[in-house]
Amino acid sequence: MTWKKGEWSKSQELAMRYEGNELMIEIPRKRLRETEAAFDFHWADNIGDAGDITDFFTNGDNAPERRSNYRFTE
Repeated sequence: MTWKKGEWSKSQELAMRYEGNELMIEIPRKRLRETEAAFDFHWADNIGDAGDITDFFTNGDNAPERRSNYRFTE
């Protein structure tokens, strides 16, 4: 999902599955715009108002903490 101008929109569909407490998302290499796979991500759940960035700091659960991101590199 993509956040733009106060609304969520679907950007593309990806294959996913989960086993126990692990979530796996398949991202086809052609969807990455770089020659080497590298991207940042941040997980958030139950944040309340997705349009208010301060909800990431005060409500719900998120990982990693606060304004940090995980980085995947190949």
